[in-house]
Amino acid sequence: MTAERVPRASYLSEPTIQRLASVLRDIREGLLAFPRFQRPYVWKSAQRVDLIQSVLEGLPIGTFMTWRTSRSVPVTRHIGPRALPEPRAAEVGRQYVLDGLQRLSTLYVALIADPASHDTPADDEESESPRDVYVDLGTSTFEVFEDQADVEGDTRRVHSLLLSHVLDSKRLLRRQRDLSKLPDGDALVERADRVAEILLDYKVPIVPLFSDDLEHATRAFQLINSKGTPMSTLHMVNALAWAEDFELLDTFSSLRTETLSEFGWQELEDDVLLRCFALAVGQESYEFKPESLALGLRDRPDAANTVGAGLRVVADALSHGCHINVPELVPYSSQIVVLFGAILGRTHLKRQAIQRASDWLWFTTYIEAFGGGTSASMITRTIDSLKDLLRGRTFQWEHRRAQRRPFPVNVDFRHARSRAFAMLLARHRADTEQSRRSFRLLARHGREALPNILPPSVTGAWRTKRGARVLEEPKGMPALRQALAGPYDPGLARRHIVSEAAWQASAERRFEEFVRTRDEDLETLERAHFEEVSGRLLGGGGSPSP
Repeated sequence: MTAERVPRASYLSEPTIQRLASVLRDIREGLLAFPRFQRPYVWKSAQRVDLIQSVLEGLPIGTFMTWRTSRSVPVTRHIGPRALPEPRAAEVGRQYVLDGLQRLSTLYVALIADPASHDTPADDEESESPRDVYVDLGTSTFEVFEDQADVEGDTRRVHSLLLSHVLDSKRLLRRQRDLSKLPDGDALVERADRVAEILLDYKVPIVPLFSDDLEHATRAFQLINSKGTPMSTLHMVNALAWAEDFELLDTFSSLRTETLSEFGWQELEDDVLLRCFALAVGQESYEFKPESLALGLRDRPDAANTVGAGLRVVADALSHGCHINVPELVPYSSQIVVLFGAILGRTHLKRQAIQRASDWLWFTTYIEAFGGGTSASMITRTIDSLKDLLRGRTFQWEHRRAQRRPFPVNVDFRHARSRAFAMLLARHRADTEQSRRSFRLLARHGREALPNILPPSVTGAWRTKRGARVLEEPKGMPALRQALAGPYDPGLARRHIVSEAAWQASAERRFEEFVRTRDEDLETLERAHFEEVSGRLLGGGGSPSP
């Protein structure tokens, strides 16, 4: 019986110059794969088009680095919705892409992947799924464009060439037959031949890394940060900490689905979660080195349990103390990190400690303690200060002035103070209605629960001001606007903090006066809340303890 021939990759032993088409076909054959400790595909349409345009113009697109090893590691099986083949070993072992994922993924989808080979979508939220790519043969400049489903009747399609057909001689020939029937068909066919010639002859440098040492390979990822699309801190740590029995991204995913989802925190930002992991393994939550954090995670495989348990205590404190039930409503993400650091090792907080944590959160929000950037030392001191506060000791605040900052000019839900304003409206409405429905409304709809009370036809700079915003079901806005145009309703006015004077201004369509008057009332309400929480924290002295 004849032994099965072991497939041979297009590059084998030393740095070489290879035809791009051969490298892409290695991907199609499973001889070159993308390891899962790679960062995700994040390129946008303009980046993809620029890369392919550079290839057609004969411009260099940089070196590709590969890892050649006898090890088998988990690999990425999709680029967007496009399936990748099962990886295979060549006679020299397995080969993985270390530097060039964004470029090779783009080129593979554009030149090799069958447009019909859509499988289970695996899109990253940060990325756009790569689309079919065409070259316009109507001019000699070979303009590249992506398939746009929302563009109808694009005349470029008539004399265009789908690039994934160029390296397939049968498909290319069929397309050329169609093109030959068009006006200037001979010129179009000639240009199609020229495109195929360029792509078949285009060459790229390949630099292989020979090693069976996984740490050696993953540390090579640091080269990527100096060029192209920077790798996120999370994906850098994931690469450096990766082992056959540990993958940080999988740990994150399991923690979200198995623990955080139980209390509605599965959407917690990756960056916040990573900082909590840093604290859990005894490192700084800010300004840590990815290498040292990776080592800490390897030494502490139970860190996920510590993080999950700690965040459960944080979520419970915010829910009972502030009625914040989802992390998106916490004014500053740094507040979650500090709370986590302060309660680390605790299984619960007593009622008094929850009240202190609530006062601390609103106090630091109103003075914008975490605005304008934070430092590792500031976060460490703040964690220590909050620990003391939760134990019932005298509160100390020594970082910035303890005065309430003015509200921003406009309402923007991305701004910490605007989220605090939304919670202020929810708290007031809950007290008015004797119901927690307003907090559920805000958690469910987020920024959509803070609509503009003015009729859509009304314009003006004051439309974006705080006084124009209310907390209401989006579908309830037409009825509310209609009510404000009619007789004064004390109950409705109290619920939405609309004074009788402001109501009268709205009914008479003096909307600028309405916004200004209502904003003054909202300012009074916010100031009263700040004085209440700072009074409890600072013992009525009006300034932090020295």
